Parts: sequence; structure tokens; C-alpha cells
Amino acid sequence: MYKEDEVKIKTVTSTMRPDGELAGLGGKHFMKIVALDGNLQEVENPLQRSLTSRTGETRTKLKLPNEWYGIKVEVTVGSQVCSKVFSKEEVTGEIEVPCDIEMPAGDGE
Repeated sequence: MYKEDEVKIKTVTSTMRPDGELAGLGGKHFMKIVALDGNLQEVENPLQRSLTSRTGETRTKLKLPNEWYGIKVEVTVGSQVCSKVFSKEEVTGEIEVPCDIEMPAGDGE
């Protein structure tokens, strides 16, 4: 059995917007999505390698076997690699990968 879902993945910074949300990190960034098995070990081949849109986002459809834990998303922003692990249950709708990059107020909205 599989869990299949379409997900929007956003790259965000640690800078808060005035509304309290994390600011989006615009620009085309290299993104790699790796599956994690039940022992949280990376599955050999990445599920996806791509560039984000100019807004720092990507939409994808993922199909994960029940025995897998979830995914790890890695985003390369300049020379910095940011990553976050998501369980299968979290891989739905919209998820965010935070990158500890400061931005001036007003950028990335």
C-alpha cells in the first residue's frame, strides 16, 4: 500500500513577516527530495531533483510506500544547504523548509 499526495513545498527564512508568518525565500533554488525508510535511513535514489520556481516553491506529487517513514527535503540557497525531515503524515497540502537566512523587512512576501 502507498500514501500518495500532492504537496506544495515552500522555502522560507527565519525572518518573520508583519503578520507573524515566516517570509518566503524567493529565487530559484536547487531542491532534492529523498525518501526515508522505516529506520530513518535515506533510500538510495532521490525521489526528485529540481529547481524551485522564482518564488522559492515547488509542487510535486509523491507516492510513499507504507513501510517508509517519510521524506527529507534539502534546499540549496547560495552556498547554504537547508533541510527538514517530514513524516508521511506531514507530507500533505503545504509544507515549509526553513533556511536560517536573514532578510530585510518587506522582502520575500
